[in-house]
Amino acid sequence: MNRNFRFVGKMEGEGICLCFMIRGNSYYDCENLKQKEMKQNTNNIFMFKDVASPHCVVKDQEIEFFEIVIPPSYVETLSHLYPQTMEPLLKKVNEGKVFELGDKHFDTTIQMIQVINQIENSAMMGNCSSMYIEAKIQELIAMQMHQFRNPQELNCNNCILKHRDKIEEARLLLEKQYKKPPSIHELALQVGANDTLLKNGFKQLYNNTVYGYLFEYRMEIARKLLSLTQETIAEIAEKSGYEHQSHFSTAFKRRYGVSPLEYRIN
Repeated sequence: MNRNFRFVGKMEGEGICLCFMIRGNSYYDCENLKQKEMKQNTNNIFMFKDVASPHCVVKDQEIEFFEIVIPPSYVETLSHLYPQTMEPLLKKVNEGKVFELGDKHFDTTIQMIQVINQIENSAMMGNCSSMYIEAKIQELIAMQMHQFRNPQELNCNNCILKHRDKIEEARLLLEKQYKKPPSIHELALQVGANDTLLKNGFKQLYNNTVYGYLFEYRMEIARKLLSLTQETIAEIAEKSGYEHQSHFSTAFKRRYGVSPLEYRIN
């Protein structure tokens, strides 16, 4: 964008917004809220009336944010279950005014990013996805309330978040080159990082090692091809990044407990 931009999402009534600024900086422009910059890797809880996401985006910036909007009644429900934890948020809600929970935005932790990633990939849970998402929303609220009550705690993982773009770039490169993947050192050089940052970043952001992530990526490709196509096992092995069918079959059985052929038949 070559100019400042404001956009507003509409909703009826009041909504409690869990907001996480993932990339770039933005402002919330709304009644009774200070026009305080919300920086990358920070989060807060807001209450809005008749609007959702009243963002002011500064020109020449790319932004990415993650938001969940819940009704005030849901806060009341959680307050009955966890009165001490939810008391500060419920008190704000009962005042009936637009608010931001923290006077200063909270630092987003690695654990929060992991939960956000889990919500974004919740479709894999199938019929259980709604229950799964609700549990993850409660997990995010618990983390935010902990930060509100313990503002003195420092986030020891901030260095990973500062380099999240490089780690995600490495992940995309690994997926692109999954048939002939680079070494960890080569991958780190391609994104301007070092080996340790890359290994720690994958562990923190994706809960896996670099090559563990690659293995899971290959196995998901194989699983989809077995389910959706009539290609031979040898063809699927090649498309999954394995030169030898026997190595592919061994890897697939290690991951799913059955051979590729048994998986297809069942």
